[in-house]
Amino acid sequence: MKKLIYLFIFLTTLPFLLLLKDLSLGFSLYRFALVAGSVAGFVGVVLIFWQFTLGMRFVISKFSYDTVWFNKTHQKIGKFGLVLLFVHPFLKAISYADNLWFVLIPDFSDPLWLQIGYGRLAFFLFLIVWVTSALLRKGMKYRPWLYIHYLVYPMMALVLLHARLIGTYLTSVPALALFWKILTWWFVIIVAYRFSKFLGIGNSKFQLVEKTKIEPDIFIYRFKPLGRKIIPRAGQYCHIQIKSFGEAHPFTVMESDFSTGVLTFGIKAEGKFTRFLSGLEVGTAVSLDGPYGVFTLDGHSSKPKVIIAGGIGVTPFVDLIRRFGNSQTYMFYANRFLNLAVRRDLFKKVLDGRYYDLLDKEEQKGENIIQGRLTPEILAKALPGKLLSEAEIFICGSKPFYNNYKNMLLGMNIPAGRIQYEEFGF
Repeated sequence: MKKLIYLFIFLTTLPFLLLLKDLSLGFSLYRFALVAGSVAGFVGVVLIFWQFTLGMRFVISKFSYDTVWFNKTHQKIGKFGLVLLFVHPFLKAISYADNLWFVLIPDFSDPLWLQIGYGRLAFFLFLIVWVTSALLRKGMKYRPWLYIHYLVYPMMALVLLHARLIGTYLTSVPALALFWKILTWWFVIIVAYRFSKFLGIGNSKFQLVEKTKIEPDIFIYRFKPLGRKIIPRAGQYCHIQIKSFGEAHPFTVMESDFSTGVLTFGIKAEGKFTRFLSGLEVGTAVSLDGPYGVFTLDGHSSKPKVIIAGGIGVTPFVDLIRRFGNSQTYMFYANRFLNLAVRRDLFKKVLDGRYYDLLDKEEQKGENIIQGRLTPEILAKALPGKLLSEAEIFICGSKPFYNNYKNMLLGMNIPAGRIQYEEFGF
């Protein structure tokens, strides 16, 4: 599937790459800038369209639940596309025998320059998106970045209009003109899809029936379906949307009841959305979209499993233990205090002596209670025989948490391919 998608991307850029054959008619700086500038613009637009497409949950869910791979590919393709869109206007400035300030100086003196002006305006929007995403993203809060990122939609509309009005190749090659029309209509579909998701169209309606506070910033929510059920696999997640035209955020389904369709989530209130979610009253209706994700898929069997969870990072493992926990499943669950261990009774019941508590801020005596962090020595002592060398290992917790244990396991010569993790809270 992944190779097939890369093949499709190549095939959709190929018609424009073939335009490079015009360079064989004789080399000059003018011709190179003219041809290469056009190709860079066309291919950049196609790549941005692929970025949009791979960012649509509705589309990718038809092929795979592995949204992580699609999101990473979405980001990589977008970077290449943006670079090409950045190169395009400067090569065009050279082909017009003008200085590079041509790209930035507006001129609406005649219809041709007005058409070029659409491209200039698109370039300004592109610069804003690029600067905030590539240079300022780490220092920006999520929402300002997200709202600025929406400028890619008017940017792409201007790019499509600019190319159709002024593109020499689009007017002289009917096949390319047809392809451009298809891209334009696909853009309309993308915009319509995004708008429908803001409205919550196509999502499943659920009602909050129970909310339990574990500690001041951690809550357990239970939602029942008001219509169509969502049946997730263990470890999958759903997007929760509180209101129409509101944001939708992904959260792992902690437990699902096949008979009633009730879904349970464990969520830490540490951002604007999750804090607002913590204030919902029982009876409130929300929209859910999903399920997605393949994090624990390799654990859906009787094969050996080692699970390392930190705090509310336990959520992907509750249903995994309930459905697939067995005599070859071992779990290490880290919390500051013992009473914060979510679903501890379930884990102890299913896993018996193969469940371990890791306590950071509290001293407790009892069977399989470990003070402090898990170490290679403790791990080797707790696991029988060669289980560690055969088991799939799953980690979920904060970024420092999974970095610590991933590095520990790599230091124990555990192959990286058997260490699976899910990041949350950052």
